[in-house]
Amino acid sequence: RDTNRGLVELAQGNWAQAERYLLRSARHSEIPLLNYLSAARAAQKQNASSRRDDYLSLAHQSMQGAGFAVQLTQAELQLVHGQLEQSLATLMQLHASSPKHPHVLYLLARIYQQLRSWGDLKDLLPALRKYDVLSPAAYQRLERIVHRELLTIATQRGKLDSLRASWQHVPKQLRHDVDMVRHYVRCLLIVEAGDDAEQLLRDAIRRHWDLDLVYLYGIIESSDPVRQLSSAESWLKGHENNPVLLLTLGRLCKRNQLWGKARSYLDASIGIRPSSDSYKELGQLLEHLQEADKAKDYYRKGLLLAADEKMDDLLNLTPLDTQVLSVNF
Repeated sequence: RDTNRGLVELAQGNWAQAERYLLRSARHSEIPLLNYLSAARAAQKQNASSRRDDYLSLAHQSMQGAGFAVQLTQAELQLVHGQLEQSLATLMQLHASSPKHPHVLYLLARIYQQLRSWGDLKDLLPALRKYDVLSPAAYQRLERIVHRELLTIATQRGKLDSLRASWQHVPKQLRHDVDMVRHYVRCLLIVEAGDDAEQLLRDAIRRHWDLDLVYLYGIIESSDPVRQLSSAESWLKGHENNPVLLLTLGRLCKRNQLWGKARSYLDASIGIRPSSDSYKELGQLLEHLQEADKAKDYYRKGLLLAADEKMDDLLNLTPLDTQVLSVNF
């Protein structure tokens, strides 16, 4: 009766009462392992880590061959309590003895993510997939997060070779993912690898028309701006009235010092859909052409529109826009 009462209290969230009933009946129970493991969970809920560990020790002594179950419970409770290093040490022992155990792999993935140990998590990915530890959607999201983080780390080191190597380790299907391409291009721009970014974007846009990629193409400074402009102009067929492409073409014409052509493209972009970027680019162009009054007018319009665009972004913010780097385990 006490065991049943303790389990009911545990299920109802009455941690202190649950602990009392479970302990009172443990020595007389036919299944003391259940009493002690449940009492450990009740103690954990009260932030009583010392009592929790005592109950886990008693659980281990109460039944021969229960060591794995006790250690797994201990790792879970340590993880919940924020004792990440201790939980990781426990899980590493369990993983060494049972490398295919799905729940051990699941807990390891959680800890590696919380510790931001992306290299270890990358090494764990094949086992997570092979043993169906996560749903397909959760696995794909985790895989994307891991490789994004590794690309970011390589970028922070400032070494292009390291960044290129990280990209080659990204699975092929992810290297064709538009979001992943965008992230890698931004990384390349940070390390000033314009030629790498230009080639990657040119190939990606040929495979999949995406306005974010078209926009990025316009801000890349490659070693061959003439070829870059030629590639972008080849996209006009079927996209003649696309304001993002026209903005990109205006920027590339400026880089090639084709001032009249740049002005035409930027005017066309503004005529279809004004943007703060197009106003700014045209203002800079007119300033270069010594048309100061017109340049100031376009700068002013650009600043006003930039404020409106920022407000629109805030009002349209969705959970996906925040790009929270976590997986709902």
